Amino acid sequence: MESREDFYFDNSDNPESDDTIEKEEHYKWTISLEEETKEDAFIPEEDLLEQAEPEVAERLILKRDLRKAAIARMEAAARTQGDFEDVIDAWDKEDKNRERRERYHEVCRDDAEVPFEYNMSPDEIVIPAPIQSVYWQQMMKGEFLDVIFDCPYELQELVCDSNISQILSELSEKHKALFYFLYIRDYSTCCLAKMYEQSDRNIRKVRATILRKIHKKLIPVLQYKCDNGLSTTMKERNFLERHCSTDG
Repeated sequence: MESREDFYFDNSDNPESDDTIEKEEHYKWTISLEEETKEDAFIPEEDLLEQAEPEVAERLILKRDLRKAAIARMEAAARTQGDFEDVIDAWDKEDKNRERRERYHEVCRDDAEVPFEYNMSPDEIVIPAPIQSVYWQQMMKGEFLDVIFDCPYELQELVCDSNISQILSELSEKHKALFYFLYIRDYSTCCLAKMYEQSDRNIRKVRATILRKIHKKLIPVLQYKCDNGLSTTMKERNFLERHCSTDG
């Protein structure tokens, strides 16, 4: 009598079963990773990075990258609506962690508890009153040239054109000061009359003398530019036409 052998079905060579096992292992690994993420959610990563040694800090950074890579693999393997909802929840947790890290370094204030006047200097040296003026805005941006040369005797340094700068540098110190207060500081002739203890008429006469000297030296410069085809602005051309017609 022939012996009968019992055959048992072994699905170890079945590729579908291998995929199922891989998915189960991946799912378990993802769940464990999410649990670790929940545990670390209340610990700022910046504190861990600052307190840890370089090797440990590198591992913490790699852990964050691995967590993102795991979520990306979950997203690639998602097929059903529930899978995609799990992926969305995982990314939401990452966004919450990122926002928490940003809030950790953000300086917040409460208008009710901390007024703007708190610890303000009474003499307004630290926070000057004319903070919106062009002068202070240039200083805060790092443009110090106008501030350095903000002086009647350095008037020519405030001009970019070399010809005009040369003309202004040839003025006398008195004419430089008057020109500076009139056209840079925008003082009125009455104000300058009080400053210099002179009449308003005398200030206007000196102003006319200064402008006449500047125009006399500026006309040949503009004429040279026009004759040689150099670039000139509309104001310069109108100025040249007006004064040439007047001289003619």
